[in-house]
Amino acid sequence: MADHTDHRATQEQLNERDILVITHQAYVNATQTLKATRDGKWQRVINWRGGMRLLTIIDEALCNAIEESQVTADNLSQAIGYIPHDLRTTYTTEVAALESLHQVMRHHLGISADSGGGARMAWDQGECPIGSVDLSALRAAMSKLPYDRLIGKADENDRRCMATRIDQTLAAAEAVLDRWAYFTLKGKLPTLNSSALLVPLDAPGPVVLDATAREDFIYELMGDRAVIIPTPPGVRDYSSVTLHVARITGIGKGTMVERAKTRFPRLIEDLTKRLTPDRSVFFCVHKAVEHELPDAGELPFANTVKAHWGAVDGSNEYANCDVAVIFGLPYRDRATFPNNVFFALPGAPRRRLAGPADMERTGEPARAHDS
Repeated sequence: MADHTDHRATQEQLNERDILVITHQAYVNATQTLKATRDGKWQRVINWRGGMRLLTIIDEALCNAIEESQVTADNLSQAIGYIPHDLRTTYTTEVAALESLHQVMRHHLGISADSGGGARMAWDQGECPIGSVDLSALRAAMSKLPYDRLIGKADENDRRCMATRIDQTLAAAEAVLDRWAYFTLKGKLPTLNSSALLVPLDAPGPVVLDATAREDFIYELMGDRAVIIPTPPGVRDYSSVTLHVARITGIGKGTMVERAKTRFPRLIEDLTKRLTPDRSVFFCVHKAVEHELPDAGELPFANTVKAHWGAVDGSNEYANCDVAVIFGLPYRDRATFPNNVFFALPGAPRRRLAGPADMERTGEPARAHDS
């Protein structure tokens, strides 16, 4: 029984099937919504008329299996400031929740200044006292605002970029309000952070079709909950691939943004000399510099496609490209990523974060920190 966006099965039809074959993204969609609706979606995924399904086949790797949500004080303040009066009166509950969240950040910033910094749990009892708030309607209304004109411009790109940034801030705020969170400084920037394992560890009989499992440390962190089956020989044959590597420092987002104006022309010049016109080229770069790449048809190749880190997992759009150009590499945030992985995998938040003294005193936080 097929169930996808172009062919929806009824609940009765799904109830008759004891085995579920599902894509990674569909699995994520069932766990990403607010608590009020998440439980219902999740129950439809794991249950059939005979009880709990005993076999769930997940097609595609668990790329980005941990969802990270971060709200900065500046971004939240900007998002609140852009809410016009008519939307404030329509969405009073949602706006009040956002303003309360901003006050929480200011409160923890004051504590951090007095105590000399460090990370701490944002809520005393694990869950946000403000409560879960569905921001979907407010986000939809905000996405239609003429942001470019609000800052005295008339630029469609600026409008689109600002709308995306505001929506990402509201989405992160919604996630933080919906579950536990911790406060930390990112440099000097106050942030609230939360995370969740998008494919829960209590999934019934999951088999993940992931040919790259041996390279993904997420499975190792699951300990005895995950068993990696050796990949049969010949599944992936790279004998026809020629790898060209240029080694240089400064390939993270910040340096790539800073040096994009000089690096990209050199890249295009080198590729033009190296490749024949019949090649089909796929570019993967940082999102912040994707606009520096020429559009399709502007390069002397049969086809060119571009994408950015975080938007390539599980996609088949680039299957016909016979050249892949990886220009810049993504780096995890050292201030938050280890904490986010640690909190997401056990499935239950800690009342406070472990500091260096705790790690010396007990073994458990140290092992988690090393992970």
